[in-house]
Amino acid sequence: MNLYFLVEGKTESKVYPAWLAYLLPGFGRIASPDDARDNHYYLVSGGGYPSIVHRHLPNAIADINHYGNFHYLVLVIDSDSDSAMEKREEVIGHISELPEAKRLFPGCELEIIVQQRCMETWFLGNDAILPKNSNQKETIPYLRHFDVSKNNPERMRKPAGFIGTDAVYHFQYLKQILRERESSYSKKMPSIVKEKYYLDALKERISRNSDHLITLKMFFDFCDSKALYST
Repeated sequence: MNLYFLVEGKTESKVYPAWLAYLLPGFGRIASPDDARDNHYYLVSGGGYPSIVHRHLPNAIADINHYGNFHYLVLVIDSDSDSAMEKREEVIGHISELPEAKRLFPGCELEIIVQQRCMETWFLGNDAILPKNSNQKETIPYLRHFDVSKNNPERMRKPAGFIGTDAVYHFQYLKQILRERESSYSKKMPSIVKEKYYLDALKERISRNSDHLITLKMFFDFCDSKALYST
């Protein structure tokens, strides 16, 4: 089985390969889709929205149809202010508008992984990184607005008056929390979120709260189902 990942942006292009090494250890990453043989995955960034849908998704479909050696096209995309269902329907609607010859050929399935809000939303699910009693003036407003240790981060919207998107607010929230823990975070250098212990903490959060991080659980479930093919 071979997987073709088209991911949202810079963060995903750094984190997904690290996570897939733990979640799909039997799959090897390849540098070109032409190299896919058995239990390989290819991963490419879509450069953010809207280019991931309007430019890179048709290119990915063309790649897969040309080489004919992939079983899944895994599209990883932020929902930002939309719901996961709305974003999924948007993608499906865009594909349906493509000419028949430019749609996925039979033999390859489309799997849409929606990151509810953004990937930083998922990272906020590790409640171990949150300070119990912060006295930093930069952190307190975030915790007062929405305590992600107790509430589902996917349900957090930006506060009234915030200039920027929900995704930008989640990014700034995470960055401040990690700064208080003396750990830097940026899109290009996502630091500790790539580590196995961080991934395990997110899994543990989901096991404790089945209604939290639902879109992340969908990604974990997808990987679990495909890991069986490489054992």
